[in-house]
Amino acid sequence: MRKPRIRAALLTTLAAAFALGGCGGSPPGVYRIPIQQGNLLAQEMVNGLELGMSREQVRFLLGTPLLQDTFNADRWDYIYRYKPPSFTDDVDIERQRLELRFEDDPLVSSGGDLRPEQGATAERTREQEREKTIVIPADAPRYTGREVLFGDELEETVLTGDNVPE
Repeated sequence: MRKPRIRAALLTTLAAAFALGGCGGSPPGVYRIPIQQGNLLAQEMVNGLELGMSREQVRFLLGTPLLQDTFNADRWDYIYRYKPPSFTDDVDIERQRLELRFEDDPLVSSGGDLRPEQGATAERTREQEREKTIVIPADAPRYTGREVLFGDELEETVLTGDNVPE
């Protein structure tokens, strides 16, 4: 008589544990991995945006947008979401959104959480432009394939401002 009661109690306990186990999320102490989705954009990248830039220039600066609206090709959305690793469900999820609008090809507006800072491009000083200057002296060691492309005589080349390759 005792064995059927013990079996029934054991089965009832197991059934209750399985039934209630699905209600509470994950068991305590289970580590969850970080989840990073979308385009991570730094403020410096967004500050490089200027009205009138072409789509190709924007794509070069920020990368391919996460969302390109099928019905409105003039709108690009850069979306980023990061859920940090945790042992609990109550964590702050980081979200960023940048919406760009084009008319034909030039950029006409931007919106969302990330926006170019006011005057960020205008604040470039002469010193910052100087940091981009690359001087290659004529007696610098040459790249072996360069001699074929440019000949034997190389003059001093100064790259400044707009002609600095990036």
